[in-house]
Formats: sequence, structure tokens, C-alpha cells
Amino acid sequence: MAVESAPARPIAPQTPAPPPALPSENTPVNEIATLILSGQVRIADAFVSPDFVPAPDADVIDDTQIKKLQSLTLDHHWRGGDDGLAALREFPNLVSLTLRNAPLTDRALDQIAKLPRLQSLDIDSVPISAKALTKFRTAKPKINLSARGKATLGVNVGGPRSCVLTGVVAGTGAAEAGLQPGDEILAVDGQKVLDFSDLAIAVYARQPGERVRVEYRRGNKHETAKVLLSERKLIEPVLLQTPR
Repeated sequence: MAVESAPARPIAPQTPAPPPALPSENTPVNEIATLILSGQVRIADAFVSPDFVPAPDADVIDDTQIKKLQSLTLDHHWRGGDDGLAALREFPNLVSLTLRNAPLTDRALDQIAKLPRLQSLDIDSVPISAKALTKFRTAKPKINLSARGKATLGVNVGGPRSCVLTGVVAGTGAAEAGLQPGDEILAVDGQKVLDFSDLAIAVYARQPGERVRVEYRRGNKHETAKVLLSERKLIEPVLLQTPR
């Protein structure tokens, strides 16, 4: 005997849960800090120091967790704006900050300058002016500042407190202009250079194909050269072969 069964009920499509809200310029700074630490907002692929692992279901961020955060990367996902960086002051032991393609302006440096223990600031392709970087550098000379834009001289530099070349990439404007390892860069287009940070700032806002006037010391001689800037992304793998 055939048994009829009730027609199957259609399964209602599951509506995916909305992603956590990204912080905006109007988000309170303490809420931004909590979002960062709890992992509820994606700031970058690897956005905290290796010794910090936030609990995936953490509802409350305690002081111990906050004090563990020492390094942070903000990328193009950041939506807190310049003022949202005030949240970083919630992390008293933050010593290293990287900004990579983050939508920030010169005003961001005003917030960063207030971080009490910051030792290293790495800026990569962020719309911050060379003038603002120079001002920050003057106000915070002890912070190791690295700034990378679209253009590069094509050189490697030695210690952080000098600008003596340790390498020159073949085929770049620096090599064609005759720069050599051992040369000490003194100025770029009249802008004084004391170390790698100064050199990075001098080139940061430039474009590939521009020429800059480089003053350098070779032995006891003061020399000058016109250097054609290269596109950084094309020669960066070669640059990274020699640690700065």
C-alpha cells in the first residue's frame, strides 16, 4: 500500500550575518580600541604583535590584554579616519606602528606624535605630505621613521643614524649617476639628510621619472649628481636582498 507523505517544506534561505561594523570617524575611541583587540574588525592580515592572541569570543578586554599590544598595522580597511587614531593611546606599550595604504592625511601624525612609547613608524603609500613628515621628524627625532612612496633612488643605507650607502642597485638612476657604496648622502634637492629617515622623506612624495639633485661625500670630496628616480615596486625585491 502506497503511503503518501506530506510535501517537503521549502527551506528558507539563510541570511548571512552582517560583517562587524568598521570603525568610522564618529566611533568612540574606546570602542575602536576594543574592536581592534577583540579581532572584531579586520585592520590587516597580521595586525598585532605575535605575543598577543585575542580570545575569539572576548566581550571584555582587560588591562593585561591591552598592555600586551606592542605592534600594530593599519591598512586600507581602516575607517576611523585621522581622529580615530586617538584610540591607539589606549595601548600604553605600543612601540611599532605600520601604516600601509591607509586612508589617512597629515593630521594623522598629530595623533601618532602623542603615543608615549612609539619607537618605530613605517609609512607605505599613505597620502601624507613630505612637509608633514619633516615636521614630525623634527618633533620626534628618536622615532625610527621609514617612508616609502612610488619612487626610489635605488640604494641601500647602513645604520639608522647615518646615510652611508651600503649598496647601489644596478640599472637604477643612482647607479647611472655614479653613486657607489661608501658614499655618504648629504642632501637631496637642498634638503639636508642626516640618516635614512631623512633620505626616505626627501624621496617619499616624488614620482618615478623625476630627477633629483643629490649631494654626497666621497672620501674628502663633496660631490653632486642628478639622479633619475626609479619605480620602487620594480626594484624593491633587489633592495630587500641587502638589509638596511
